[in-house]
Amino acid sequence: MKIQLIATVCLLGLGACTTPDRVDFGGTSYVQAVSGPSQPCETANLRRQSRAELVYPPSLMAIAYANQSRGFSYTVPLTFDVTPEGRAVNVRFAGNPADTTNSAKREAIFNAGESLSGYQFAWPTGSTPGYALNCRQEINFSTSYQTTP
Repeated sequence: MKIQLIATVCLLGLGACTTPDRVDFGGTSYVQAVSGPSQPCETANLRRQSRAELVYPPSLMAIAYANQSRGFSYTVPLTFDVTPEGRAVNVRFAGNPADTTNSAKREAIFNAGESLSGYQFAWPTGSTPGYALNCRQEINFSTSYQTTP
């Protein structure tokens, strides 16, 4: 009876640790309701002022090491909105849904979403800032190995 109870508690604890609506599980991270004027990102003419640190996931490093003779690359396509203050919100994974079932790729998707949320964008001078919707950004994790003679 004791063993069964411990297993149940552990399973419940695991369920609380994962959030299936995060970007790495195919959901949306940094959710913010769009209230006020908005326009498609293509017409907003935003300029990226800064970007945040991107952490290379350890699980991808292992794959990169295993493929060192060929190099390694994994691109994470993301869709997001930009607030009037220039922050990236409503970050969504725009790639192959099957990638969210691979733990190494899911870690890369999460890290890419975390990095993108730290980007700062600027609206054109003289424009009235609103929300820019459905912006796209690809974040690439890659390695290349060169040998010298």
